Amino acid sequence: MPGTPLAMGPSMTLQQALALVLVATSIGCAAAPPSPPPTTVPAPAAPAPKPSPLDPKVLDRILSRAEESLSDALVIQHDGALVGSWTFGKPEGPIEAMSVTKSVVSLAVGAALRTGAIPSLDVPAHRYFPEWRRGPHAAITLRHLLDNTSGLEANRTTEAIYASGDFVRFALEAEVVEPPGTKFRYNNKAYNLVPAILEQATGEPIDRFLSRTVLAPLGVAPITWSRDPAGHCQGMAGLQIRPVDLAKLGQLMLDGGVHDGERLLDATWVAESTKPGPVTREYSLGWWLLADREIVLDAPLFAEWRSQGVDEELIELVAPMKDRPYEKRAFFAELERRLAGHGGLDRWHATTWKQGRRDGHVRTLEQRGYAGDGYLGQHLLVLPEERLVVVRMRRWSEGTEGVRDYDFVDLRDLAKELLRR
Repeated sequence: MPGTPLAMGPSMTLQQALALVLVATSIGCAAAPPSPPPTTVPAPAAPAPKPSPLDPKVLDRILSRAEESLSDALVIQHDGALVGSWTFGKPEGPIEAMSVTKSVVSLAVGAALRTGAIPSLDVPAHRYFPEWRRGPHAAITLRHLLDNTSGLEANRTTEAIYASGDFVRFALEAEVVEPPGTKFRYNNKAYNLVPAILEQATGEPIDRFLSRTVLAPLGVAPITWSRDPAGHCQGMAGLQIRPVDLAKLGQLMLDGGVHDGERLLDATWVAESTKPGPVTREYSLGWWLLADREIVLDAPLFAEWRSQGVDEELIELVAPMKDRPYEKRAFFAELERRLAGHGGLDRWHATTWKQGRRDGHVRTLEQRGYAGDGYLGQHLLVLPEERLVVVRMRRWSEGTEGVRDYDFVDLRDLAKELLRR
């Protein structure tokens, strides 16, 4: 057998022995079976990429509309993951949030409730402002200030507030014109009192308190918060924040107040902030409630306006819309068409919300989410069913502030269509 030593007989020469060894070796090599080829283990197939649930055509429409409406930033998150952040060639960095600041002020109140610095939403405001302990102001609570139901005299425009020099004093001296807790009146003046309450309750200005309790755990970059000439942090506006960081605040609300396993806001606070209140189904504690709604102009509304001295010409111009329910966007589009050459929507707004009047009778059909909205078309949309957070922001630029199309008001409807059905 191959490999077995051979014995040399006495008559075998050395050359003969070597020849036998060579023959035996060659026979052994020929008889050995060939080695099998090495086995090749195929690499596991790469998993197929998970299809995005977002409709690419709708996303393209949103991006096109964002650019057309002069957006400076758009951020979309789905189920906690960043879909994209776009700046359209504009500078990155913080942008003034305008009235979306009110939603962030509400977050700060939620944090103060969680720490116990504020005992309850129903704490009387006079606990922090002793001059309100007597008279009709005594009934105003923190909830009323956040819900825009304080009853304080309200002017939707802000010129008088900025001219006052002391936003807190200006609000404290406002008259109570309706019983607190009975009517919704959007009130910039009243919102400026909330940061002042927070500062007394927590011992810190709202920007420091919020940064310590909420923003730092979320990884939010440093913010800037505008103050009035008297040194008070504003409540009606004034927050400058990066759009991607504003989206983090929306995600915190979407996740019920929890970030990365850490609870920053009570779940009960998030739920309370995003459901209809006792006075209106449109607004709750700093957030606009997104719902399918119909707006109707009817005879009782026209009669109310006539009793208040509303221009008869304006009523006649919109009278053909009477008793027809309109989806909100269609309602304003029809108004714009009918009032073209007659003052347009500026005239309408000067007559309605700037005077504390409603645009029409509103019927709420189904709530779909909630939002912080602000001047120039600042939007923070939270859509729980779709697990979407969408932020759109725009910087002020000369000559564009009054153009409604630049406010990107159709973003809400487009965002609802993003998920494939």
